[in-house]
Amino acid sequence: MATLQTTIFRSNAEVVTLIRCKLNDKGDGRMAHISETTGKYSQVIAKAALIAGGYQVAETETEEPYDFVAKDRLTGEWQTFQCKTIRLRGDRKNEMVVYCKSGNGKPYPKSDVDLIIGVLAEDGEVPRVFYFENEEKGEVWASEISAAKRWVELPISLDRGMLVEDITALDGPEVSGITGAITEVYQ
Repeated sequence: MATLQTTIFRSNAEVVTLIRCKLNDKGDGRMAHISETTGKYSQVIAKAALIAGGYQVAETETEEPYDFVAKDRLTGEWQTFQCKTIRLRGDRKNEMVVYCKSGNGKPYPKSDVDLIIGVLAEDGEVPRVFYFENEEKGEVWASEISAAKRWVELPISLDRGMLVEDITALDGPEVSGITGAITEVYQ
């Protein structure tokens, strides 16, 4: 369990607040490494984008080669997703790159991961989420133009109307009552 301790230092008329966070039982006060924090942030944003797009998202209780699974709202198919942070490479005209390697340094096999989902999270910018089929490559590059053709971009904004429309498209009297109730709530 994390505990916070705040200490206030005063020097040269400045107030500096130092926050120490205990992240483990040893109490050594280490903060999560920036790459771990960025990775967790990317996973949360990726899941939010999938949910906003009408997917059902689930995690396993055991360690798996993928990060999570999601059920497509249109096909009903469950697929495995590996989440990665997209980086912009200044030396490649700001092309987006996704490093698609597992902890052993090898690309994810298709038998383990169906889709790679990447989050472009630049400081101070609204994150962008893309997914594409696992090609078993260690790195996948894309310019804005090629990403628009090869990758699927998911909005992170929620559109309740779209979700209600999906329910309305289903057949059956039990669904009609649910749809009516949902429509009333959001009108």
